[in-house]
Amino acid sequence: MISDLKRNTAFQHLNISASGLVAQRQRLDAISRNLANLQTTRTEAGGPYRPLVTTFSEESAGSFSEVLNLKQLQLFTTDGTHLVPELNGSSQSQLMGVAARVSETERQPRLAYDPQHPDADQDGYVAYPDINVVEEMTQLLLATRAYEANVTAMKAGKDMALKALEI
Repeated sequence: MISDLKRNTAFQHLNISASGLVAQRQRLDAISRNLANLQTTRTEAGGPYRPLVTTFSEESAGSFSEVLNLKQLQLFTTDGTHLVPELNGSSQSQLMGVAARVSETERQPRLAYDPQHPDADQDGYVAYPDINVVEEMTQLLLATRAYEANVTAMKAGKDMALKALEI
């Protein structure tokens, strides 16, 4: 049933918006972990906390350029008044949404002089995670706005589907 729903193009807008919601939630989780571990100098793996970064990629049944390539797009008529796009050829690619991947950054830790700290090295420097609070808060606002945009798109698609059922 779920797989049939995912394949149904009538509900494709919901799948795309849902993937955006999941991706932004992962981004928000990574940002909150970074802010929570701002002062973490020792982890189980050893060394200071490594900040997390979220990268997004397309999730499609083909490449994004194939989906939007106008050379592969043909128009045909359904009843003489409507033009409907149809992909021709063997590449029946379809945009499925967005995928998020959370990974540790390769940034070097920030060193601060604090000889009294228990994690200070022999020279008195402590390695702190290289996390910029202003940057993280900006990313937090962007992720929140993107989440809200996906909710709005999902609601608009649902409202259009309900209006279509009234016809």
